[in-house]
Amino acid sequence: MSMGSLNCLTPTTVHPNSQNGQTTPQTPQFEEAREAVKADGLPSLDAKEVTGTVVFCRVKSLYLRIHGRIFDIIQHPEAEQVNNEGRVLVRNGEVICVAGVDLISTTGVKTCDSSDLDHVAVDAGIDSEGGSVAPGLSSYGASLGLQHIAGEISTGDGKVDSKIAGQDIVRAVDGLQFRTRDALLAYRSGVTVGITPPSLGLATAFSTGARPKVQSGAVVKEETALHVIVTLNAPEESVSMQIRNLRKALVGAVNGGSGEGLGEAFKRVIEGKIPLVVTVESADVMATLISLKKEVEDLLVPKNEKLSGDRFHVEQRPGNMTPPV
Repeated sequence: MSMGSLNCLTPTTVHPNSQNGQTTPQTPQFEEAREAVKADGLPSLDAKEVTGTVVFCRVKSLYLRIHGRIFDIIQHPEAEQVNNEGRVLVRNGEVICVAGVDLISTTGVKTCDSSDLDHVAVDAGIDSEGGSVAPGLSSYGASLGLQHIAGEISTGDGKVDSKIAGQDIVRAVDGLQFRTRDALLAYRSGVTVGITPPSLGLATAFSTGARPKVQSGAVVKEETALHVIVTLNAPEESVSMQIRNLRKALVGAVNGGSGEGLGEAFKRVIEGKIPLVVTVESADVMATLISLKKEVEDLLVPKNEKLSGDRFHVEQRPGNMTPPV
C-alpha cells in the first residue's frame, strides 16, 4: 500500500488592513439615472445655455464670418507647433477680444493680454482642450424637425404627395416638430440651423435647439426654396410625365400663370425670389433637367432674364434612397 505525498501549505500571512479598507465607500448620487427616469428612460439631450460673459481657454482656432465667408483668424506660422494657449472673450455671443495668439491683421478683432482677462468678471469659463470656436453649422436636406423616429410614420409629419400637377402648396414649416432627438443631437454637435424640405413644397429653416415653435427665433426663415423630386420609383407617374408636369409649371409661370398654390411658388422661382431645388436619382434625368433649364431660359430671353444657378439647383441623391416623406 503506497502512501501519497503530503502537500504542505504555506502559512497564511496576515497583513494589516489599509486605510482605504477601513472607510465606507460613498453612495453614488445616481443623478444620471434620475434624469433618465424623468425623460422616460432616455437621457436628456438639453444643452446648457450660458449667457453673459464667457471665456474660452486653450483655443487652437477661431473661425468667424467675414463678408459672407468663414475664416480662421488665428495665425499658424508652423503647422508642427500649434499654439493651444489662445483665450477668447465672448460677451452675449459676440467676440470681444482674443489673447495668447497672433491674429490676422485684417479681421478687425481686438487682441488683449492674458493678464487682463484674469481680472474680467465672467459668467462661465470653458476649456476647449485645443478645440475650435466657430459659428453654428447648418444642416441641409435631412428630415430634421419633421419626425421623431425614423421609419415610424405615426411620429412624423406624414407622407407628402410628390405629384406636381394640380397640387396646392405644402410648407414644411407647418409640419415642424421641435425638440426631436435627432435635432437635439445635431444641436449638441454644433448644428444650430436645420433646413428641412418636403418632397414637394417649400422648405423651411429652423433653430435645432429651440423649444416651442412660438419662441423668438425658433423659425429662422419660413420659406427657403421650392423643392421638387423626379424619381424612377414614382408609383403612378413615369419620369417623362414628371418632367412634363415640371415643364408645364415653369412655362406657365413664365407666361404669368396661376397665382395660387404651386403656380404661385413657381412664379416666385421665375422672378428670382426663391430657388428651385430638384432632387434626382439618375444622371440621365439630371441631363434632361439641364436641357429643361435652357428651354425655360430661352423663353425668358425677350425679357432679358435668365434662370441663374442660384435659382435652379439640381440635387443628386444616391439611387438606393427612397423619396423623403
